[in-house]
Amino acid sequence: MDLTKSLEEYITTIYILEQNEDRIRVTDIAEEMIVTKPSVNRAMKTLKEKGIISYEPYSDISLTEKGKKIAQNILKKHDVVKIFLIEILGVDEITASKDSAKIKSAISEETEEKLEQFMTKALKIDELKCNHSWENERCRECKRPLSHLYTKILG
Repeated sequence: MDLTKSLEEYITTIYILEQNEDRIRVTDIAEEMIVTKPSVNRAMKTLKEKGIISYEPYSDISLTEKGKKIAQNILKKHDVVKIFLIEILGVDEITASKDSAKIKSAISEETEEKLEQFMTKALKIDELKCNHSWENERCRECKRPLSHLYTKILG
């Protein structure tokens, strides 16, 4: 599914807010993203049409299962790129975080998969005895080597 960078940001913002809030409203998203409520409403309409969120005007917003999977994939791609920039290229963490936010939207799923395979081999992640998985959010909180690279969601 083709999503603009802006829509990806809305999806991940909703995902992050869902981790921390009981209810998510247009105002919450507008404040978090520092955008106007009309901008949020336009994005919510588009995301609802694509089946990514459940939303009716003046009610709570939540990701559908499809939306949650998309958000997790976006965040995974961000993490893979960020770790590559830090561990392989030696980029500092602040720069890597900013750059990975830009790069993740520009690479294909195929490129992301190949990068993930490369990272798994290069960093010997497959040798960890804990069944590490790029999809497992608990791995973001892992105390094993490389844990300093996992930031809380988008860190």
